[in-house]
This record gives sequence, C-alpha cells and structure tokens, in this order.
Amino acid sequence: MLALQEACYIGNLPPQARGSGFLSVRFSRRQFSRMMDEAGIVVAAGAGGVIAGYLCAASLDGGGSSPILARLVELINVVEYRGAPLGTFRPFLYGPVCLHETLRGQGLLPVLYAQLKRHVAGRYGTGVAFVSLDNPRSLRAHVEKLGMTAVCEFSVDHARYALLAFDVNPD
Repeated sequence: MLALQEACYIGNLPPQARGSGFLSVRFSRRQFSRMMDEAGIVVAAGAGGVIAGYLCAASLDGGGSSPILARLVELINVVEYRGAPLGTFRPFLYGPVCLHETLRGQGLLPVLYAQLKRHVAGRYGTGVAFVSLDNPRSLRAHVEKLGMTAVCEFSVDHARYALLAFDVNPD
C-alpha cells in the first residue's frame, strides 16, 4: 500500500501526470494500521499478489493528524447534510482511495466502495470524503459514478477541496 501511495502522491507526480488522479495526503504505515483497526481497509490484489488498489475508512475521533483532516472535522459539525449537521449522522472518513494507474476507469472503484459500505454498515451512518478541486477525475468519479453529494468547498494552505458525503445504508 505504501508503494502504491507513493506512486500516486501529488508531490511525486509531474504536473502532466496529475490529470489521471492523485492523492493529496500521505499516510504512514502506523496510520494505515490504525485505519485498519478503527474502521477498515478494502484491498484489491492483482497478479502475483501485487496491490491493485485500496480504499480506507477511519474514525473521525482523532482527525487532527493533518491540517486538511482537522479542517474537515471542524466542518462536519457545522455543515448541513440532509437538513442536519453532518456530524449527527455518525460519520466516518472515507479514503484515501488509490488505484494502480492501469486499473483506473476499469470498474474497480465501485467494487471497493460497495465492499467498504458493507464493512462499515451498522457502525457508521454516513461517510465523508475530501477531494482536491485540482483533481477533477476523482471528483467526477465520486460524485457521478458513486453518487456522493458535494456538501461544500473548503481551503487549507491555498489548496481547495470539496467535502463529499454519502449514506452508508441509503433508503
């Protein structure tokens, strides 16, 4: 997972390669381990056991590990979703999601998403995610393909993000 993350991290990509998607935040082995223990990680294995993609979930209880996550935690208590503050819906943090570049657009993301929703059902009511506004491919995938709702936009250190929300068990 760490190798795939590094291959997709914005700071490691030349500007011309960012159009196919990128990660805005890096996570350590310890942070991935904590996500696995808290809410879970769904992993897709490719040929030879190589990780083809992953989708993480995490509790928002200790969300201040980065400026972006700290801002997101602040927002969920004031931004409305379905007529109430987002924080009232037992939210969890969706992401990061990372797919090997050769598998993007091949239908893997909806499979990982459905599996993650099954995994967190009963423990969480709503997922929240953030996507860089400089990452239109990821934003389209999450809003148009997965049906997430863009709740608001926010900025951290001159970078702009969309805050997305979705129901774990839609009616």
